[in-house]
Amino acid sequence: MTKGAVRMDKAFIVKGHWGNLILDGSKPWEIRGTGAQVRGRVGVIFSGTGMIQGSVEIVGSSLLLREDFDMFRKYHHIPGEFDSLPYEEPHIWYLKDAIRFTEPIPYRHPQGAVIWVSLEGRM
Repeated sequence: MTKGAVRMDKAFIVKGHWGNLILDGSKPWEIRGTGAQVRGRVGVIFSGTGMIQGSVEIVGSSLLLREDFDMFRKYHHIPGEFDSLPYEEPHIWYLKDAIRFTEPIPYRHPQGAVIWVSLEGRM
């Protein structure tokens, strides 16, 4: 899929509140239960919308350490305590260069997709 000069083959799904923070550039860490194997520019889908709202570059991933959770809250914005995270081994997805599309792009959501969507043939 191409949006201007941006090429994306994959997109991840996120709740709208978190997606807005990501696309505003104020949330450069996405916390998930597994590391991100994907690198490069990916789409950002707000769950339940059927629309790709923007894109972001995933530049790395690592395990989130307990001692880093509070110290780097300004990067992930998650309230509460480390032990309240719903993941056995939380991971950081390092994000940069977020782009919010002026017009979201519709896509066909595959049944069962919860975290990732392959965009090939879904536009």
